[in-house]
Amino acid sequence: MWLMESPLIIGVLGTALTVMVASGWTTTGNRYVGLGAVLLALLTVGMVVLERYVETDREIVSNLVHQLADKAEQGDVAGLLEHVHPRGTQVRERIERDMSTWEFTKVEIKRNLRVTPELDHQPPRVVATFNVLIGADLGPNALRDEGIVYCEVIFYRDGEQWKVRDAIVERDLRKAFR
Repeated sequence: MWLMESPLIIGVLGTALTVMVASGWTTTGNRYVGLGAVLLALLTVGMVVLERYVETDREIVSNLVHQLADKAEQGDVAGLLEHVHPRGTQVRERIERDMSTWEFTKVEIKRNLRVTPELDHQPPRVVATFNVLIGADLGPNALRDEGIVYCEVIFYRDGEQWKVRDAIVERDLRKAFR
């Protein structure tokens, strides 16, 4: 739920509602309106505290994308494969092929990361789109050793965990360094 993803949204909405009800109380002097203002203030504080403990699908997948980037940068093939859905055979093959071909020196998710839960899709999935800055050791004759690639990664549930089932990469990694 979008409301549980930002304490700022909860705080601003709760404070605005509390101020409106409190101003109604100061205008009318009605103790029930005053009690409502106090309850709204307590509810706002409670929701901000609760938000810190609730992790939404969007937050889980966003964190997972960054974890996968760290594993790729470290060359942790086994760690990457742990997060591939059982039906993600093409993703599994691509990881095994690319990780044996390339030695990544940098894998950095750029700020345009967008995570979109598609819970009405059957089965439910989450789509993450982003640019990734990839650095690789290409030897002394390389013109560039970094390139940006656009990715769309599709996650499906496997039990209680979100796992990568499909990944669409804008271009071949070899072309990213040209």
